[in-house]
Amino acid sequence: MPKKFSRSKSQISLTNDARRVKLYLGTTKLRPENGMGENCKMPDFIKNAINKIKAKIKKNDENNPEYRIEFANRISNKAIKYVSERHVDASSGEVADTVIGKNGFFSINKNNEISIYCGGEELFRAFVPDLKAYEFLSLEGAVMEAVDLASGKPRTIIAYYKYHRR
Repeated sequence: MPKKFSRSKSQISLTNDARRVKLYLGTTKLRPENGMGENCKMPDFIKNAINKIKAKIKKNDENNPEYRIEFANRISNKAIKYVSERHVDASSGEVADTVIGKNGFFSINKNNEISIYCGGEELFRAFVPDLKAYEFLSLEGAVMEAVDLASGKPRTIIAYYKYHRR
């Protein structure tokens, strides 16, 4: 018996809109090689379908405070395998990473601060709206840049998740 996959209504709607656009473009002569360009008139139902698709595709703007809050909530309470700090050697100018903690977790408190704890110690704490952060493409960890509230210095922290596939 084949497996049934469940999809949300937005995924089904997005799929149907994409099919309509693909079907229309596939059955007409309006292709780039046949002169489809900027001045080409597209039917309204295709324009509406394309606008729906664009609205549903979410862009990650790392400079947007709302994205930063959503990112912090997403990684909150994740287990950490180890944490390293990236720093530039003053004499040679080389970038080096130093492991500063193992077996920890992320936490967000009521003051909108994200913290990293490893071994019962707080290694890093920063305001979420000031945090510049992004995940690896492999989703196996995250890089965070911000001014550490404990030391007052700008730091770059790299945290590797313990269970990155969950």
